[in-house]
Amino acid sequence: MQWVYGVVTKGTPDQHQFDFCLWTLSILKSLIKRELGVELSKSAVGRLLGHLGLSAQRPVYKSYKQDPRKIQQYLTETFPEAVKQAEEIGATIFFLDEAAVRSDAHRGTTWGEKGKIPVVKNAGGRFGLKLISAVTPKGEMRFKFIEDRMNSAKFIQFLKSLHKDAADFSGLKG
Repeated sequence: MQWVYGVVTKGTPDQHQFDFCLWTLSILKSLIKRELGVELSKSAVGRLLGHLGLSAQRPVYKSYKQDPRKIQQYLTETFPEAVKQAEEIGATIFFLDEAAVRSDAHRGTTWGEKGKIPVVKNAGGRFGLKLISAVTPKGEMRFKFIEDRMNSAKFIQFLKSLHKDAADFSGLKG
């Protein structure tokens, strides 16, 4: 059954012609039947995974386009050169990101009595919050809440404000 271990730990269902990217007991049950000709119940598949030292876990998402060589080059060459140039001219380096959060966003699972769906109570009013932020390598941050949707005009305005504030911002200086 090491084949099952390898399939689960080194691949995803879509690599085996399934329409999904995350493993479920049902998908594994179907794959085992298709590839090995063995009919197992979902609970037997779960026990098999446990026997193999596997458990259900929330995945970490990483870009499949990530190139480890380019990341290493950025960390060892590109970024240190940018830091050097910034120090020479008295500039501050910022990393920018934007985020949106909704009050009704689903944030995981909870446990409940079998056959009864747990109810999470809330105030009923839904709202969203949008934020753009800039952080230095030292962790110093500037941010702004955004009304409505983010667009290029709001992004440019944030950059102008950031540039104006940068003179008072320690960043990499000092």
